[in-house]
Order: sequence, then C-alpha cells, then structure tokens
Amino acid sequence: MEASGNAGLTSLSRRDFLGYSSVSVLGALLPSGLASAAPAAMPMNPLFETKLGIKFVLGGMVHETAHEGPCRVGRLEDLTQEAETRGFQGRLRRFVAELEQREFPPEVEILKPVGFQMLVKEKDIDFKFPEECFAEIEADIAKTDLLVVLQGFASDIAMKLAERFGKPVATIGQDWIVDVPAALRHQGHESYAALDWDDFNHLARTLWVRKAFAATKLLIVTDRLGQAPFGLSSAIHDFDQLRALYGMGYHCVSNGRLAQEMDAVLGSEQEQKRAERIARDLMAHAKAVHMTEAHVVNSVNFYLAVTQLMQRHGCNAFTIECREICPLEMAAKYQFTPCMTLSLLKDRGYPAVCQTDINALIPMMALSYLGRRSVYMGNPVFDAKDNMLTIFHDVPGLQMKGFDAGASAYELRNFTVSGWGVTFRYDFGADAGQAVTIARANPGQTKILMTTGEIVDGFGVDQIGCSLGVRVKIQDARKLYRHAADYGAHFVMAYGDYVDQMQNLSRVVGFDLELV
Repeated sequence: MEASGNAGLTSLSRRDFLGYSSVSVLGALLPSGLASAAPAAMPMNPLFETKLGIKFVLGGMVHETAHEGPCRVGRLEDLTQEAETRGFQGRLRRFVAELEQREFPPEVEILKPVGFQMLVKEKDIDFKFPEECFAEIEADIAKTDLLVVLQGFASDIAMKLAERFGKPVATIGQDWIVDVPAALRHQGHESYAALDWDDFNHLARTLWVRKAFAATKLLIVTDRLGQAPFGLSSAIHDFDQLRALYGMGYHCVSNGRLAQEMDAVLGSEQEQKRAERIARDLMAHAKAVHMTEAHVVNSVNFYLAVTQLMQRHGCNAFTIECREICPLEMAAKYQFTPCMTLSLLKDRGYPAVCQTDINALIPMMALSYLGRRSVYMGNPVFDAKDNMLTIFHDVPGLQMKGFDAGASAYELRNFTVSGWGVTFRYDFGADAGQAVTIARANPGQTKILMTTGEIVDGFGVDQIGCSLGVRVKIQDARKLYRHAADYGAHFVMAYGDYVDQMQNLSRVVGFDLELV
C-alpha cells in the first residue's frame, strides 16, 4: 500500500541524503559549525537552506511642475522634476547602503531593492505608477516571498503591488505607516507592519517557518492510513486536511514495503559496511555503551532503510506506528526499535515522531524550525500537588540545545531485555533550571496547547524499556491537565521560551494558540 500527498521538497541524491562515509566527509557536507554535532547522522535537512526572498521597495514621488501647496513646501528650484528625481535617487542609494549593513536572520535572502517613484503630472490628481518599476519587481517575483514598501505613499504603492503580484506586503515604521496593513487587509490582502527592524526580523523568521511547513513532506509507515493509531485515538489522521491547513505533503508506505527495504539493506555488502561504520562511530562517541556492536548495527540498518525511503519519496519528516511493527513481529525479526532513528533524524532537522502522533508533529515542526534545534517528545504525567509535569520516551535529541551546538553527552542502552533496540540515554538532570516550552496540537488540527516551565531533574538513564524522562516545574499542572483533555497524550518539549514566537506564528499560519 502506498499513498501520497503533494510535496514541496526538492529531491536529494541518495549519497547527499545519507551523507556518511567518514568523519571528514561528514564534516564537509555539514553547514559551518556543525561538524562537531551528533555523530553518524545525515547532513542537515536542506529545508534549513531554503530562503525567504524579500524585496524592498522604496516609495517616492516626483512632480512634473514646481509649485508649493498644502502638502509641498520649499524653494521652487528644489521642487522641479529634475531636482526631485536627483533627491530620490540619492535616498535610494543611501537606503541600499544601509540595507547592506543590517543583519537579517540566516533564512532571509535580500533581493535587489527597487525605487518606486510615482509621477504627479501637471494639474492631474491621479498619480501615475511607473511600469518600469513594476517590471523590476516582476523580474524577481518568482523568488519573492515578501514585498516590503517603505516611505512615501507606501500604502498606495503597496495596494498596487498586492493587486498585481498577490504577494504578502509589509512595512516598517513607528508612525502612520500602519496605514499599509489597514488598507490591504481590508481588501483581503495579506499584510504586516513591523514596529522596528528587530520586529521585522521576527516577522521574517515567522514567515520562513510558514514556508518551511509548506515544504515539509512526511513519510508515514503504516498499514492503517486514515485511521487513528491504536492506543492514541486523539491523533490526527486526516492528512489531506493537514495539507489544506498547513501546506504539508505526505507519502505512506506499508510495513511490508519497509520490510523489503530492510531486506535490501541487509543484502547489500556496501550498506552493511556503512552500517558497521555508523555503529562504531555511535559507540565511540558515547559515554558508555551497554550493548553489543551487532545489536547497534541492527538498529542502524533500520535507520538506513528509513532514510532511503525518505530520499526516494522526497520526504523530510518521518513517523512510524510502533503498535503495528510490534505485533507483526517486524521489530523482533530485525531486532530494532525506532527510537534511535527518530533521535538521529530530529538532530539533523527532520521532524520525527513516535506512534504516528501528528498532534506532536505539528508543534515539533514549529519549535524545531523556530529554534533550529531537536525537540523531545513523550507521554505526560501530571502532578497537581507539586505543579510538576513528567514527560518520558526514549527519543532525546543530542542537539536539543541547537543544531550549531556540540552534541550532548549520551549513553547507548538496549530497549529490550534481549539486548537489542538502541536508545540514546541522556541525563536531563544536567540541565536543571533550563527553561522549556511544552506543546501539543488538537485532533481538529487547528489549535496548539502550550505552557512553559523549568527542568527539575531527569530519570531512566540506567533503565531499559521506554523509561527515559524529564520532570518539569510548570505554573499550573491541574489547569494544563484539564486543557489536555481537548488535546490528548504526548507532549513535545523544546529548550527555551517560545511564547512570543509561537504567538507570532499562530497569527501568520492561522492556528489558535492556547497558553496555560
């Protein structure tokens, strides 16, 4: 069984996707600062290399005749068409020079700015909009995600651009410039106003995250597409509706198809050599290893099978239903659990969730894209007496503090009594006092429940089974529990406080954010 939705991801070569032959090659494939990150993982999700194209348009006006009036004063020699044109060209040059000195988020690409100088003809109250300026914008429109109109008569220019190009239009300023979004929104166009340049950078990052959502394509391994996973009835399972809301694509493969891919990996001498190298690398970087190399290789084989399926179908997110591969005895046959693969994927920016829990995937994507970091997830336990929330699952990321940070210390421990099923063991207690954001989406796909807290301690490092966890002090566990009854089980947890950023994202993407 295979089913697919639309995708926005450019296909990768298999070699680039797997990205593993040696430590030196891995370092060469990674963006600057990532060579010391989690071992044995594929290169960063290329989605993080996509850019939000921004086209700045500097507004202005030139008059055909020199005269003073209620909206225009000065020496007549400074009010000629020639003088006004020279003055505007000077302002444009200074603006471009200032723009080059400004810092923007890494996701932003500044396209060539355009000067948009309207003409007021003699005794004519209808301003003339220059076609050559439209043509300059048109030349870059395929790469433009946001038009930014500044200065003179910005709302008039912004309206023309919105009508002609259908792109979001923004402006920046602390004064009357709010006329731009008021005018455009009233006419049904998407528009924003940033109070200052810092506010604009927040807007740009938020719009990039929305673009990243639309460029995300999920690989789902299940035999029950369109049905909620067993034991998790609240989980989103209408993937076409998910695509309509967020622009996400998906591709579904059956458990049988996954087994075929596993057999192909096992039958390939080249893939087995790669699996052995990855396993040894993981073991060499670990603080402690509680498994045999052969058992580590078994879980790496699953990782290789998954990444090959993701590459083949142009996917950059992943989920699998544990309660299907367990009774089918696939996990027992191949001696793996999905835990390590989910962790490795998240550490390279590929959102990956347990048990086909898409309610966890949506906030995981948002927090991973906003924070450029790996995001933890797990089952919640609410302690109303001490206002404590416990989250436990064996899927910690080693890049929870950022993709540009070094990998966190970890141990390798078996999931099963039999000794197989690699899990990363991370001591959350080392991060006591760390601020975190916790979230989950609702079954209707339209709301996200969110709270913040501080890590108190961790547990389960020296245990087997799904036992690793973290305890977080939150403001009101009882209230969160009551609200969770509308959202379901599993919460995601990201290091950092993302309340403001998630509020901005909710307005841009269109979901409701419920803060507790």
